[in-house]
Amino acid sequence: MRRSATAVLAVACVAVGAARLTGRPEPSKRAFVSPVVDEVVANISGRMKDAELATLFTNCMPNTLDTTVQHAGRNDSFIITGDITAMWLRDSSGQVTPYIKYLNQDPGLKAMLLGVLERQFSSLLLDVYANAYNYGKTGGDWQHDKRIPNMTKGVWEGKYELDSWAYVMENAYKVYNETGYGEVSAKYKPAMLKIYASMRYMQQDSRNMAQTDTLYYSFARTTEKPSDTLLNAVGPPGLQCGLIRSAFRPSDDATWLPYLVPSNAFAVVALRHTAEIFEKALGDATNAAKFSTLADEVAAAITKHAIVPSPTDPSQKIYAYEVDCGGSHVIMDDANVPNLVSLPYLGFVSADDPVYQATRTVAFSLANPYYSRGARSSGVGSPHTGQLKIWPLSHIFKGLTSDSSDEVADCLAALKYAANGTGFMHESYDVDSPGSFTRPWFAWANSMFGNLILQVAGRFPALIF
Repeated sequence: MRRSATAVLAVACVAVGAARLTGRPEPSKRAFVSPVVDEVVANISGRMKDAELATLFTNCMPNTLDTTVQHAGRNDSFIITGDITAMWLRDSSGQVTPYIKYLNQDPGLKAMLLGVLERQFSSLLLDVYANAYNYGKTGGDWQHDKRIPNMTKGVWEGKYELDSWAYVMENAYKVYNETGYGEVSAKYKPAMLKIYASMRYMQQDSRNMAQTDTLYYSFARTTEKPSDTLLNAVGPPGLQCGLIRSAFRPSDDATWLPYLVPSNAFAVVALRHTAEIFEKALGDATNAAKFSTLADEVAAAITKHAIVPSPTDPSQKIYAYEVDCGGSHVIMDDANVPNLVSLPYLGFVSADDPVYQATRTVAFSLANPYYSRGARSSGVGSPHTGQLKIWPLSHIFKGLTSDSSDEVADCLAALKYAANGTGFMHESYDVDSPGSFTRPWFAWANSMFGNLILQVAGRFPALIF
């Protein structure tokens, strides 16, 4: 149920129980209302034994619906990322994730989620290489970026990020598996085929790419921040090896080497799921086979080129974060997802896989240059915000990929510390001062916190009830 024309973050604290406050907008000011989601929130938070965690869940789980749905409809829904009034393909997919399982119980919610897909497909067909889009043709701060293809007014930012494609593919797979294949959009097939063609193009050695190519991509921005633009407008070179190039990371920072391993792993999962929809829903075995073949190529290339000796124990193998298929690799992890820690969550590998476990150990250690350890908190950050800044997403995905109740309990405690009494997740916080944080309104992190609590309720209920 759509309630207001503009998403506004309104903080009105209303007592809902002993020491339990909500930072949700009052009902009449909520951007979108799902009675089913509200019922889930009330049911779970009402049973939680920790008042602070209950408050966080009450605020965070519905935050995307409460504050970011600027337009909702079966044929078009537009969701902003929070304090930036644009729709990211990645963020919007993550923002709606915890609601998908409830869509068949709420016709309005179902229509809104199908509308998100329509908007995502339309956006890809408008500009397959952009990462963020406007609701209308309103332009924005980055219209002066020198880019091929040229910036248009419908694009908010034009950074090519491989994970953006995978997120839309997976969002479609999850929604259509809930709704049934009769709901598949007429835009789905052309959008997926455009992604497929672009992925194939981005497998090439950069020396074989020419500005006259239909799918050529370049990006240059006048900036004092090197990570906000590309080396020679095309990014670092790499050999053709079966992996897919990504100009930028899910943090919106430029890659250091061209093949971003977690994004390629995510693409493998998304390609296989897309093949399933083409086969079962569209009856298109020919194109289904193309997606499957590409998935197999990328998976084989990850095994061949992206598994390297651990820096802490050379007898163990780990996944590199980025490679160039010429022998160079980057060992690190970034809190933004897809990352290496999230690989089981994404469905690429099992959590008990020895290569993954060794990778996870390195990610949560000082061998990862973006891991920080303070007096009361430790976790992974991102070059996007610099060292000694931890992202709550790091704690969330550590919990989502853990089989240890003790470790999950530690993650919940870390998230309470990170929230610092504000009632919400943030982008990042200072390792020793959670009151110093970036982005007070970051809906993706809020939704992922809600998703974590839903998983804990099912897998480790004694931790919260």
